[in-house]
Amino acid sequence: GGKDSLWIGTFASGLNLFHLKDKSWEHFRKKEGSAQSLSDDNVYDLLEKDGHLWIATSGGGINRLELSTKTFSSFQHIHGDTTSLSSNLTRVLILDRNQKLWVGSSRGLDRINFQQDGSLHFEHFLKGRMICSLIEARDGTLWVGTYQEGVWVFDGERKPIHHFTKKEGLPGQAVFGL
Repeated sequence: GGKDSLWIGTFASGLNLFHLKDKSWEHFRKKEGSAQSLSDDNVYDLLEKDGHLWIATSGGGINRLELSTKTFSSFQHIHGDTTSLSSNLTRVLILDRNQKLWVGSSRGLDRINFQQDGSLHFEHFLKGRMICSLIEARDGTLWVGTYQEGVWVFDGERKPIHHFTKKEGLPGQAVFGL
């Protein structure tokens, strides 16, 4: 993107880049049979890190767009592979203060561990829970909003330290924003 453009993720219309100076568009869509295209046209969240745009999709896992070349890589759930993404239905991305990238999905919270060989391994938290929102507080705690299970809070070491539900005074169990 840069300062003169804006990335826009849409539902059913893929990823779009709007150039502010000349008001022109670039469109990125899923191309059937192409591993180098966007993996799903339903884009829920975007995050820019180290020359890449990370893209959470609803059905295609996460994508990494190399901004200099505009080439895509996709990372998806692989049945039986415990180091793969928890689910291809991804909703939210966050970069924490330690430069760790987190993915919230329909089947849990994943932390991406970048390997020396360039591959990614996904470490799983809150397995089986639908993650809807993520934020890191000033004190370094990670707050995780879930669908129907309230809010979980993880400490700086990423151990769960609190779970807020209706029992603890949270008015509703579905937390879509933090």
